[in-house]
Amino acid sequence: KLLIIGDGAQYDIVNNTIKNSNNIELLGYLNQDEVVKYIERSQVIIIPSHEESGPLVGLEAMASGRLVISTKVGAMTERLKDCKNQFWFNIDDSTSLDNVLNSLLKLKSEEIESIAIQNRERYLEHYARSIIESKYKSAIFKIF
Repeated sequence: KLLIIGDGAQYDIVNNTIKNSNNIELLGYLNQDEVVKYIERSQVIIIPSHEESGPLVGLEAMASGRLVISTKVGAMTERLKDCKNQFWFNIDDSTSLDNVLNSLLKLKSEEIESIAIQNRERYLEHYARSIIESKYKSAIFKIF
């Protein structure tokens, strides 16, 4: 089942498009704790964004050891650089998302697990809170 979280400018269009669908649900706005709960229950997170600096949901997905399908937005290409998780699509081309989804369906469960583990390890090595705090401290001490 596809769960869509968010209430952006296209909310009404999406809601009208999926109203008769049994396998798609639009949840609307959720707070961060609720989003994390859904991420933890999901296998794949899709980030269909035109522009963002992060996005934070990408880090949350990596921290939870989930596969990430994303546009090349913000820091996502850097976050997943040199990772097996290279599931990129063009938000203006729906066939590119179809192609990524079809390629995921062809993966063996061992491959999916390996990618998920690598995403979690990448998060722990580069983006865990202690790592970020250390980087901030280092940058501040260089200034003074």
